[in-house]
Amino acid sequence: METQHRRLPVVDHALIAELGYRGAAGELMARDTASLLHEVLRVAPVEAKARCQAAVDLGPGRSFTGQLQAPLLPVVAAAQADGSISVEHAKVIRGVIAELPKDVECEHGAAVEARLVAEAQRFDPNVLATLARRVVALLNPDGVLADDVEHDRRPSRHLVGNRDGSGELRAHLTPVALAQWQAVLDPLAAPKPSDADGPDTRRPGQRMHDALADAAHRLLASGDLPPSGGVPATVLLTLTLDQLETRTGHVTTAHGGTISVHEALKQAGDANVIPVVLDSKGILAYGQARRTATTHQRLALAVRDGGCCFPGCDAPPGWTQVHHILNWAFGGGTDLTNLCFIVRIPSPGARETRMASDHEKRRALVDPTRPHRS
Repeated sequence: METQHRRLPVVDHALIAELGYRGAAGELMARDTASLLHEVLRVAPVEAKARCQAAVDLGPGRSFTGQLQAPLLPVVAAAQADGSISVEHAKVIRGVIAELPKDVECEHGAAVEARLVAEAQRFDPNVLATLARRVVALLNPDGVLADDVEHDRRPSRHLVGNRDGSGELRAHLTPVALAQWQAVLDPLAAPKPSDADGPDTRRPGQRMHDALADAAHRLLASGDLPPSGGVPATVLLTLTLDQLETRTGHVTTAHGGTISVHEALKQAGDANVIPVVLDSKGILAYGQARRTATTHQRLALAVRDGGCCFPGCDAPPGWTQVHHILNWAFGGGTDLTNLCFIVRIPSPGARETRMASDHEKRRALVDPTRPHRS
């Protein structure tokens, strides 16, 4: 039973890769394949994205002409097909090869993949991860083999909201971005005397958190940020009249997060933080004589809709465009009753071309016979 269970992801990889190649998400008005999986299978967005990434590494690829190609990691894919390694084993091996600089992967990637697959058939994922770290340490000690091009190839950031309203931030920065943020955060995270002129009792981690919040506050207040969704970058906090009067409960942000009413009113004095109070009358409409939505209308839509209005899409307001429900050319007015936020979706043909392009780029190697993640 365990062997058969381990083989099931192979079918998953092939189906997801085919969905991406055919542009099924675009045809079904989903933002991308991960969003399509999230909506249809009712899995968490993180799980849907992880499945799509696994399909890119372990599923069959496509060339620009549509011909099938071997997976980027063929040995891992074969081991999963015969049920000898689990999803967690494959995740460890994929992560290790992704950490290798491109030149090192070109020279040693195939050997590393084969060796770790062999070890995965003997050890559990935790032990395999320990062995994998040793492999990386031997091939890329202290990261000294990573040059500027390699750093530019692998920047990433993850900002995820938790269910309790807090968030998790993790980023892999290029050397230049690291130096810039260090210069920004050093003065903001420095210890500061307390109100009683005593020592700063905050832990280093707390000081860094406060420095990040302070940096964001200063940047929003500066007015130098580019427009987001057609309006200046603004923090919208939605609360009810009852919450305003009782000073209790939690308000909602444009990204669906929550903040206590006390903290929201504390921040409401800033020009870049706008509290929006709702009552039974709702929000009034604007600008019926204008084809394009005004700044006030965009802010009102952000409060009313909270982001993209298409079913199953959770894109925040800053990622959307304002559209008329009844087209302006057919008499649809530019007021809130006829406006909504929608994410712009590329055509299915463009998705197919991009999917084939991604696979071709990932195979750009010194040795053309070796699949590679570029």
